[in-house]
Amino acid sequence: MLRLTKKVEYALFALQYMGMRPDTIVSSKEIADCCGLSAELVAKVLSALSRSGILRAAHGVHGGFCLARSPRQITLAQVVEAVEGHSIHLVQCEDEHGTPCYVEQHCTIRSPLLAVQEQIARIFEAMTIADLLDQHIVELELPNGQ
Repeated sequence: MLRLTKKVEYALFALQYMGMRPDTIVSSKEIADCCGLSAELVAKVLSALSRSGILRAAHGVHGGFCLARSPRQITLAQVVEAVEGHSIHLVQCEDEHGTPCYVEQHCTIRSPLLAVQEQIARIFEAMTIADLLDQHIVELELPNGQ
């Protein structure tokens, strides 16, 4: 069902790593080596995060990247948007050409899934990189005491 892409996962690993060293410039190779990730994909993800303003690029011999703002000011929603170009979607009611789904007129799952999607979006907007640094389980309040 819902699964984060490798790019989002790599971005979260990188930001968590950088969040533990907030004023330090780190290279994509350092992050890849430390976290056991593909150096090529880490470099692409860091570039996307830099273009979005989440990271600041430092050029030169000892160049790399550093956080452009506090880990508390970087939400998971911003990270997804930066590396994927869109927010998380559980349902896609039209194809890439804008043609509606063939069952749209009789669909009984769209509204409930859109409600779930809204809840997930709220969680991603509320959770920050600082929450990933805290390393304790985030407790979510579920409806109906579940």
